[in-house]
Amino acid sequence: MDTHEVTGTVREIEGKAEKSYGQLKSKARETADELAGIADEPIDSSWDNAMAFVQENPGTALGIGFLVGAGVSALLTYLIQD
Repeated sequence: MDTHEVTGTVREIEGKAEKSYGQLKSKARETADELAGIADEPIDSSWDNAMAFVQENPGTALGIGFLVGAGVSALLTYLIQD
């Protein structure tokens, strides 16, 4: 594998990580909104807490997102196969 291939692979992984981070942020907001509705708490408070966790622990949040995505993918693959 030459330098250009490695650079391309790294950029591809970075793009996927950024996309996953964006999806995780979106899902965190949706979940915070749902929980706030259930708990009758202000949405901003729940959202702020979720965002604080993501900002303070980006690696953990990204890892959780990847694990959830991999789990859903594995489940769907299993369900699709007859």
